[in-house]
Amino acid sequence: MIKGVESVVISGSDCSTGAVSTDVGGVDVESGALGARTQDEGAVGTAARTRTPASGVPGRQNSVKAGGRSTSVKVVETRETPKTGPGRDTLLAMLDNNRAIMAWKLEGLTREEVTRPVVASGTSLLGLVKHLSFVERWWFDDFFAGGDVEYPWTEEDPDADFRIEDDETVDDIVNLYTGAIARSNEITAEAQMDDLSTRSRNGARFGLRWIVAHMIEETARHAGHADIARELIDETTGYYPE
Repeated sequence: MIKGVESVVISGSDCSTGAVSTDVGGVDVESGALGARTQDEGAVGTAARTRTPASGVPGRQNSVKAGGRSTSVKVVETRETPKTGPGRDTLLAMLDNNRAIMAWKLEGLTREEVTRPVVASGTSLLGLVKHLSFVERWWFDDFFAGGDVEYPWTEEDPDADFRIEDDETVDDIVNLYTGAIARSNEITAEAQMDDLSTRSRNGARFGLRWIVAHMIEETARHAGHADIARELIDETTGYYPE
């Protein structure tokens, strides 16, 4: 895992990244502390794909068919990314589309396949989705909105959000991610991009624009990881659900 955060500089509807050394976890935030913890941040690209996912409804129970293979896995609707106009619409569409890619990568796989470690560090495809669920909760619900969020990790077990427990099902994790996204979108719908976070780090509050842009790079990075994980599992490759 790579620790640290990359800042994102927004100009209109375009964004670019520049490296800044900060921690997501283990940070001291005014009005609350997350504890000894770091998150993986950043962005990577993904490849092209032709398969179309099955239809689904955001927020529903994502079913598992006979044989234990997941069918449609959808956490949010994909949508056209505006090429002009307010940067807000472009950023939020990019974030939603990357979220959709993460869930789409689970389709057609069994629980054993999505929880199988694919690299030496123990990362699994479903573990990436679980991790992103708590990254969503941290940035939007906790840090920006000041909500009270419970996390699975401790100082002794800092990477628990990447681990799928024996009693956790695919539906459990997909619904966890769906709920986190719904809460994030509820918060962003009621705020302006220039609004500042409730909590702060080292005395600095973060604008919602930075948080949204950062979540694009965070989710896109793990979508790239998911591309590789899926190919290692069953040789399926791809980028975007049509």
